Amino acid sequence: QATRLTIQATTSVTATTYTLTGASNTTDSIDRTTVTFSLTSADVLQIKLIAGLATAASTSFLSLATGAIQDTAGTPSTLVATSSAKQVAAYTSDTTNPKLVDWDLDMDASTLTLEFNDAMLDTSVDARFITIQSSAASTTVAYTLTSGVSGSPRGYTQVIALSATDLNAIKKLRRLAIDRSTSFISFTAQLAEDVANQVVISIVNTNAKQIRTFTPDTTSPQLSSWTINVSSGVLSLEFD
Repeated sequence: QATRLTIQATTSVTATTYTLTGASNTTDSIDRTTVTFSLTSADVLQIKLIAGLATAASTSFLSLATGAIQDTAGTPSTLVATSSAKQVAAYTSDTTNPKLVDWDLDMDASTLTLEFNDAMLDTSVDARFITIQSSAASTTVAYTLTSGVSGSPRGYTQVIALSATDLNAIKKLRRLAIDRSTSFISFTAQLAEDVANQVVISIVNTNAKQIRTFTPDTTSPQLSSWTINVSSGVLSLEFD
């Protein structure tokens, strides 16, 4: 039973651990001494989300509850305690580059949301490598962000808070990011890495990806300050 298998980072009783919730299927070797579990996608994700767990052979140990496995005679396997967890014999790292699945832009909340097909390392996200453009194949009307990091934990979805500088610059380009038809994204591989330190697959500016959900700015502008020059008769209003 996969639910009696626990993966842990060390043999310490205080080690970082994760107990499997299930397995989609199992197979036995011909000599019946090896049992192979196919992990569920949910378990794979959860393992990836736990920092320092199963990132290499040195952080991959396994403990088993009594009876986790039974032999052909129905005899239950013995306990492998947390304190005597067995280190992995062979570790294969994740070498697949992640890719962007979809993206959303909320001009009212000033956020850009990126959704990937793998768990991403939040601290690796750097919005300076993102370009927003008005069409899929042209950068005639486009803007490359000047700042922005993720405010999300490691995971599939990363939300970037747009700076006032970038947000206002995009708004000044009247044909850019005013609806779905004028919102496309391109970026280089330096944008982000997954939790296995594999860089994201870039999207070139000649084949930019259209937005999934566009939310317009519906917040009324507010007066932030004003000045008056009585000598010249000029009154200036500044809004946020």
